[in-house]
Amino acid sequence: NALTGWEPHTTKPLPFPELEEERDRAERVKQETPILVILGNPPYNGFAGMAVDEERELSESYRRTKRVRRPEGQGLNDLYVRFFRMAERRIAEKTGRGVVCFISNYSWLDGLSFTGMRERYLEAFDAVRIDCLNGDKYKTGKVAPDGTPDPSIFSTEGDPVGIQVGTAIATLVRKAEHASAEAVGFRHLWGQAKREELLETAEAAPDAVYADVSPLLPLGLPFVETAVSKGWFDWPSLPDLFPVSFPGVQTGRDAFLVDTDLDRLKARVADYFDPTIHHEEIARRYPSVMKDTARFDARAVRDALLSRGGPNEDGFVRHAYRPFDNRWLYWEADTKLLDEKRADYRPHVFEGNPWLCNAQHVRKGADEPQAYFTRHIGARHLIERGANWFPAWLRDSHSRSDGDTLERGRPLPRRAVSESTPATMEWVSLDSGQRPPTAHGIGSDTGGPRNRPNLSAAARRYLERLGLSVEDLFHHVLATLHDPAYREVNAGALRMEWPRIPLPGWPAPRNAGVSPASVRSALPPTPAGGTPALPGGIPAYECLEPAEECAFPGNAGVPPASEGGPASSDRETTEAADALARSAARGRELAALLDPDTPVPGVTTGALRPEIAAIAVPATTDGRNMTGDDFALTAGWGHVGAGGAIMPGQGRILERAFAPDEHTALNAALPALGETTFDIYLNDRAFWRNVPAAVWSYKLGGYQVLKKWLSYRERGILDRPLRPEEVRRFTDAARRIAAILLKSGFPLSRE
Repeated sequence: NALTGWEPHTTKPLPFPELEEERDRAERVKQETPILVILGNPPYNGFAGMAVDEERELSESYRRTKRVRRPEGQGLNDLYVRFFRMAERRIAEKTGRGVVCFISNYSWLDGLSFTGMRERYLEAFDAVRIDCLNGDKYKTGKVAPDGTPDPSIFSTEGDPVGIQVGTAIATLVRKAEHASAEAVGFRHLWGQAKREELLETAEAAPDAVYADVSPLLPLGLPFVETAVSKGWFDWPSLPDLFPVSFPGVQTGRDAFLVDTDLDRLKARVADYFDPTIHHEEIARRYPSVMKDTARFDARAVRDALLSRGGPNEDGFVRHAYRPFDNRWLYWEADTKLLDEKRADYRPHVFEGNPWLCNAQHVRKGADEPQAYFTRHIGARHLIERGANWFPAWLRDSHSRSDGDTLERGRPLPRRAVSESTPATMEWVSLDSGQRPPTAHGIGSDTGGPRNRPNLSAAARRYLERLGLSVEDLFHHVLATLHDPAYREVNAGALRMEWPRIPLPGWPAPRNAGVSPASVRSALPPTPAGGTPALPGGIPAYECLEPAEECAFPGNAGVPPASEGGPASSDRETTEAADALARSAARGRELAALLDPDTPVPGVTTGALRPEIAAIAVPATTDGRNMTGDDFALTAGWGHVGAGGAIMPGQGRILERAFAPDEHTALNAALPALGETTFDIYLNDRAFWRNVPAAVWSYKLGGYQVLKKWLSYRERGILDRPLRPEEVRRFTDAARRIAAILLKSGFPLSRE
């Protein structure tokens, strides 16, 4: 075992003398011989579990950091990490000079679990050189940037794909006269000729092969080229603006507690609360709710709820389950019937309160939006990686003093909006349920239970200066997170931390060494595991330095705040307010499009725009109206997998060129919607005609939205055919997505 035997210890006799002699000779080399080179291909096993005995120190060393953020997740349990630590310790700490050269899983180059590992290598080695070999099925889909195949470096004629994960060669050099590395030599190798390229450059000077990458400390010292805007670290993060958030609801028993049909859900829950039906019969009818787990004693939970009485009639609530897929949830406050009910979350879900969900960092390989909008209680896995839900408003269960302006609010004069600010939204009327830019201040007293804005002190001061509301800021954030230019130029940073939001005229902190995030990280989490709230907001933050000019929704060309906090003139403040208001207007349009329960004139109701009306039209192969079995989804879109999870299937699609009438209707929209289109089949006869390629492939939060929607509604899973209104729901979702794609081409600066 290369990982053990490096320190003197008592050994047990082995059954064969030859094996014992080999072990003893190997340990003499490990303990007595000056080793100058360690090379190899250590095993990768992300499920190896925690190390034990002598290996424990190998995995623990990288959990301690000096300046960089602490490791997150379970990546350090991977076996290859132990081999890296063994080699680093031998070369850097024992021999004092030498070379380590490993080819391994490349997740450590920028993964959040490996921050301490990267910090140590920059300190312990004089040179760090990375040959990134890519070939990752999960991150790049084994496709090079130019679209050509990108197999693993381990591919062969018999196995042209090779292993699934991406790999990299790390060369770590320690000199006798040691000086810590200040940068990383890095290069990408792509495509089918990467092995030949390695051989051709084997004797080239490092300066001719590698580009210098300066790892960024705030992002965890990534060893890869990291796309990030120049002003990224001057912008506030999402929790810096909205300090309170909640993880979404996780039932652990979706098959019982979640349904597309309210009546069917109520019938199941009524059976569960019927004391005349024995546990065994409930287990036969509804296996998922009577299956014990480590945290759930099914019979004890049901007994407790039966002793209380019937179901909570207020517990049947609308539930944002997946993107564009609102369902019904039975929310039960008592017991562990819901695995994670988030009791402190639900009181803040009230009529009219908008919610934004986002993950703390983007899953690997994702370039799609990770932000979603709803007014309902949200699921933990509405975003594949796990959603945190940020409300615009918080509801207090206790009263506050009349002088508390954050609680009661106060009317603030709305700054005049310039003529360039649209007076109405192009697709969203004031009758659609979407709020226009509010004339209230940042707080609101709506009568009854009092609501207060979910704002940090710094965000509150910012909005007071601009005369705008919490919902203006909320919708600006939504617009920003869906902007393709923002995601492209900040792709690297978004993989590493919370998104940061460019704001026109946002102030810089007094003390650049203390960030709101660092203050928050020192606070205990909320009982639900959400983002800690900062009592009184973010302390010790005033505006002394100009902020970086923002280059995303509504911010291009807006001057930053001047020294001293408020802008140096009413003109600058007005320009900042106008810019934020314009962006918020786009965010409100986007919110309406993302919410399946909000009708959108021109897209789902009223006189449809021609390019929208041509999309996802219900049709049949013989040209007749759909009827009877035509509504049954039987084309293989989903099936029940292990543990009752719904797994997507291949379904049936037909890719084709646009028909002449479709081409005419779509016209100028074609560049945004793709070069081809699909017919998406329910069954052998019925289909949705003309779902453009970009609409069909559209992803949000890790899911291919339309395909995911279909996977849950296969007849064998839904146990019934679709209803006409559900066929229409698919059509509406496709049209909403098309509208989002068409609205994403904002005239933004990409500086």
